[in-house]
Amino acid sequence: PPFNQSDDESESIESIDSLLTRSPSDLADYIQSKSEEVQKLIFSILPENLAVETFEYLSFPSQKIVLGILSSEKAAYLLNHLSPDDRTAFL
Repeated sequence: PPFNQSDDESESIESIDSLLTRSPSDLADYIQSKSEEVQKLIFSILPENLAVETFEYLSFPSQKIVLGILSSEKAAYLLNHLSPDDRTAFL
C-alpha cells in the first residue's frame, strides 16, 4: 500500500518495495517530482548505497534541496560517498 502525506493536498507515495525496485535514475526522476517533505521521507528509508546512487542522478538544484532537508549525518554520508568527479562537480 502507498504511503500518504496529509498537507493541504494529499500526496501519494509508492510502496517501499516498489521504490526499492526502481533503478537509481528512475528513482531520481520520481523523487524530483515530489515535495521536499516527501523527498526527505524517501531518502530516509533508502538503503545508503541506493541513496548515494540515486543522489548522483538528481539535478544540481534537487541535490541542494535534498542536502538541505537531510540530517547533517546523512548529507555528509552522501557527499563522502559520491564519486570524486561527482563530488567535485557538486562542490
